[in-house]
Amino acid sequence: MNWTDRLGLEKDLSGASADAAGEHDSGAAAAHAAGEKFIKDEHDAARKQFEEDETAMVLLERCGRICCKEDGKTFYATVAARKWSWSKGLALGCSPEKSPECKDDDKEIGWWHTHPGRTRVETEGRTNEEKKKVLRIFEGGPFNQMDKNFVDGMISPNTGKHLPRRHNPDGKPLAMTRVFEGKVITVYYLNGEIKTHEPNVE
Repeated sequence: MNWTDRLGLEKDLSGASADAAGEHDSGAAAAHAAGEKFIKDEHDAARKQFEEDETAMVLLERCGRICCKEDGKTFYATVAARKWSWSKGLALGCSPEKSPECKDDDKEIGWWHTHPGRTRVETEGRTNEEKKKVLRIFEGGPFNQMDKNFVDGMISPNTGKHLPRRHNPDGKPLAMTRVFEGKVITVYYLNGEIKTHEPNVE
């Protein structure tokens, strides 16, 4: 299938800021900036909690809408409230459709969310004198079937066809930001295709 560049993915995004409330020159930059900011916030909060009581914090997904102003050139992201659950020790996923609407007559062009990874407290050292607790933060996973279902709708086991998109009726693209091999990257899914945007790369 052909990729539709609704997020302005092919633009030069080297100047993308990490301020989710800021304005950007493409939807891709706005999505990446929001994702990068909230992954950093989650990781920083986890490190702070570990310093205080040596426990591992549950990292939560963050998400929202990608909006385009009336000028067609300025983009920004909205952010859903941070919610969590201790059910089975896992965090709840984030619901982009529950984030604030785009302002006034601005146009919603897509969605963004994060895969912040997970944390674990481990003990290092071979002897009792050497043993110490350390916090491990693991990289977030790749785009999964649930993410694709958000864009495409569920697949019917009887017909193999996509069922109606409950949350994303217009089939807007979905961005996902995570840490991969030590770098924060954002990927975009639309029309069965995934593309990766890595900012500040020559």
